[in-house]
Amino acid sequence: MVELYAANPEIKHSEVCEKVGISLQTGKKIRNRSFWADVYSYFMVNHQQDVLQVLNATVKEAKRGNVSAQKLVLQHAGRLVKSIQVSQVKSPMEIFLESKGLSDHVSAIESGDNPIDLDHETEEDIKLSYEDVKKNKWLQRRRALYKWTKRAEAVNIEPMKAKRPSKIERKRWEDSIIDAENRMRN
Repeated sequence: MVELYAANPEIKHSEVCEKVGISLQTGKKIRNRSFWADVYSYFMVNHQQDVLQVLNATVKEAKRGNVSAQKLVLQHAGRLVKSIQVSQVKSPMEIFLESKGLSDHVSAIESGDNPIDLDHETEEDIKLSYEDVKKNKWLQRRRALYKWTKRAEAVNIEPMKAKRPSKIERKRWEDSIIDAENRMRN
């Protein structure tokens, strides 16, 4: 089958199946990606001389001034790229300004007009989201508990249980740490 397709690229599938002596369904199962790769490689090996002759003729036409032939030869040689993709790289200053929400002022800064003094930010410039405020409160509670836990370890008092303590339990635990610290000082 490979030889038939390579020798005559315009042959119909039914004709190939008749010549080989297989059914149409079996022929369709045989034709997969690797099959077409085999056809191409067989064609290139057996018709390499023809391809070289065509390429030589194209080169001759290109030398005579045929623009289409010149383009084809350069594309074949890998010297002509149809499109160039340039990705825009952002400077660290642009990234910083975007993080502060001042990306509109990048062009003004580059041109020297309307400079922005970033060192003197007001409370209006800094607006924290609800999630940021909530996270900061949680982090403050964790820092305070960590300090109390370290103080408890220093005076050999067990840390708080993993469950959430009541306010009274927490107060008793903190008072016991303070009392133990006072006893160690005296």
